[in-house]
Amino acid sequence: MLLSILLPMTAQNVTFEGHVTDNEKNDLIASTVRYFVDDSLFVKGVTTNTNGEFKLEVPQNDKASKLVFSYIGYKNLTINIQPTKEKNIRLGDIVMKKDAVQIHEVTVLGENQVRTEDKLMVYPTKDELRHAYDGYSVLAGLMIPGLEVNSFENTLSYYENEVLICIDGRQATKEEILGLNAKYIKRIDIYTMGKPEFPESSCVIDYIMKELDYAGTVSANAEHQLTRLNGNGRLTAQYYHKKSEFAVSISGNYNDFKEKAEDIEMTTYHFPEKDIIRTNKSLPSLKQSDNQNAYANYIYRDNIQDFYASFRLNREVTENDIWDNRSYNNVPAIYIRQENTQSQNINPALQFRYNRTLPNSQRLRTELYCSFGNNDYVRWYEQRENDQTANAYRNETDEKSNYLKGTVNYTKTFKNKSSLSIELSQDFTNTDNINLRDENVYDISLYKSNTRFLAAYNYRIKNKINIMARLATHISHVSTGNNSVTNYFFTPYMRLTYKHKKHSLSLSGTINSQEVDNTNRTGDEYRKNEYEIYKGNPELKDYMTYDVRLTHSWNISSRLKWSQGGSGYFYSDCIYYNRYFDENKNAIVREAVNKGNSFVLNYFTTMQYDIVPKMLIFQGSLMYFFYKAKAVNTIYLHDPYFISKILFRKNAWLIDVGLQSKRKGITTGEVMKFDMAPLLRVKIGYNIKQWNFEAAYYNPFKATTRMWLQSDVLTKESSNRSRYISDNYGYVRVSYRFNYGKKKHKFDNTEVIDVNQTTISK
Repeated sequence: MLLSILLPMTAQNVTFEGHVTDNEKNDLIASTVRYFVDDSLFVKGVTTNTNGEFKLEVPQNDKASKLVFSYIGYKNLTINIQPTKEKNIRLGDIVMKKDAVQIHEVTVLGENQVRTEDKLMVYPTKDELRHAYDGYSVLAGLMIPGLEVNSFENTLSYYENEVLICIDGRQATKEEILGLNAKYIKRIDIYTMGKPEFPESSCVIDYIMKELDYAGTVSANAEHQLTRLNGNGRLTAQYYHKKSEFAVSISGNYNDFKEKAEDIEMTTYHFPEKDIIRTNKSLPSLKQSDNQNAYANYIYRDNIQDFYASFRLNREVTENDIWDNRSYNNVPAIYIRQENTQSQNINPALQFRYNRTLPNSQRLRTELYCSFGNNDYVRWYEQRENDQTANAYRNETDEKSNYLKGTVNYTKTFKNKSSLSIELSQDFTNTDNINLRDENVYDISLYKSNTRFLAAYNYRIKNKINIMARLATHISHVSTGNNSVTNYFFTPYMRLTYKHKKHSLSLSGTINSQEVDNTNRTGDEYRKNEYEIYKGNPELKDYMTYDVRLTHSWNISSRLKWSQGGSGYFYSDCIYYNRYFDENKNAIVREAVNKGNSFVLNYFTTMQYDIVPKMLIFQGSLMYFFYKAKAVNTIYLHDPYFISKILFRKNAWLIDVGLQSKRKGITTGEVMKFDMAPLLRVKIGYNIKQWNFEAAYYNPFKATTRMWLQSDVLTKESSNRSRYISDNYGYVRVSYRFNYGKKKHKFDNTEVIDVNQTTISK
């Protein structure tokens, strides 16, 4: 008693808040929460209320401490707390389980970050959610080291790896993340080392939503670019009733402007008789597109299962009218070239998912996806001199396609903290193309099937070391015309992670198979211009990739974070575009072949510092890439560059400034070198009630991209600058959301527990 009275008089306090439940989401009423210093010195305790919630205020100190949770019939749960200057720490849901499969130890990294054995749990603050209008904007504001969020393109990557996104444990589409009600995000779980239920994904992000207190929501989002007639809009409505959720979304984008590019391309054709040099200079060209996307979703969910059904309809119409002038070293004339391309794609799709929790910590997930395509493409090419046609070609394609994929996944968690995941998937692709080439009609079909089977075993040692081993097979069969190719791949994977206090270390090695683009697999060929012919190759095979990765992260303090790592990639027998001279056609033919090898070595180090906690944050990264590409010849390239970002957030205002230095690289297929201009981004946001306003500007300077290509029969150099596309462009974005009605849903299906509220002292 004396200790608890005197300590608050000499030190500042820190408050812990949380919600204690069991593994069926039942509130654990009157469970005990005790706070210890130096592992054994008891300071203070409290019990949870009738909602399973607690608030515990204790003196702040610079020693290691812990919270111990206990409840009759459940095993104790311990949370280790590192010294922190935070005043309020929200722990969120704390799950206690009767069996031995539980979170034995977690580490508090700051006010809104908790790391467990298998994931990082981030609780967005009120200010972070205030400036968020969808799932992507929330992640952009969190500034998680290694997590790259492009809110302009709505893409995610974690240390350049793809990210699988879920909502409440269910895999979600990009459209659902765009329609997510960010204000009702409870926390975000980031599985940086993957999740057993999704064994093929190296990183999984799961949005955990609050229990909603309204019947439905309507959100609208509109964006328009400042420098050209380009923009998009989205309208999403959701309705909740008992254990069901209904959602409808309609979106579209428009693009209608005349591009004034400053592109210059010089191509040298090394013909046997002599070299012919062609120089292209871009002229103002019209760009038009009109796309619509819509989906209707239905979700049923209770405490043991959920069912998801989605119907999607996408329509895309584009027309590009490209103009340039061309000059040749062997003729004095200057030609005007017009290349007009038109395409229309209509793609409906159906998707079904069913997840079920089985007894004894087992889970079953089944998926079925099918899509249909009706795609038309027309390309008309003409080269004129003084209004007289010198060369002209016309290509047309009418394609019917369908795709079907089924997946079954079974996951079992054992009492020794290990888990086993088995997954089987099968997909089929079938396309039938009617092609018109120079008045000749060709019927070209392609059939492809992929069978994948994998088994992944995950094992933990003393809550610090995690080992995951995965064995997988992939059988691919492709037939087109009279040609048939079958590939068999064995693709093992191994990952070792070690976590200790504020450190996290990961080492992984992966072998994967990569599918070849369908456009290169048929024997179809067409004339690109007067000197070049593009030809397909039905004998193409899928190829292998090898990946080794090492990463280390260290939360030095609540304000300073550091991460570093490196990776090596090797591509064996990958696709390379071979070029050769065809005497009969008197043209240079480009054909894809399995003859390329590529090696990439990368190192990074990232530092993040909260200059003013939760208000002014700086993040800086140094990167180094080494490229080696081998096809006809071998090309080496070194690419050091840096990325920096500073974020300011105060009340209703948000300012985000990012800078990336000049970059270099190699395109593996063409074995072409390129360098890109620096990238500067400035974004300003303002929030008021349900409204979010955002304005951004990119590259207010001249940004030019240069490329080089060298082969025995062709040499190409280009300098590309597209004003209002790659530089001098920005946008304004307006988002609005409102909720309506009273709560009518019962997603959690929580049962009331009868607890003896006796006052008898024992």
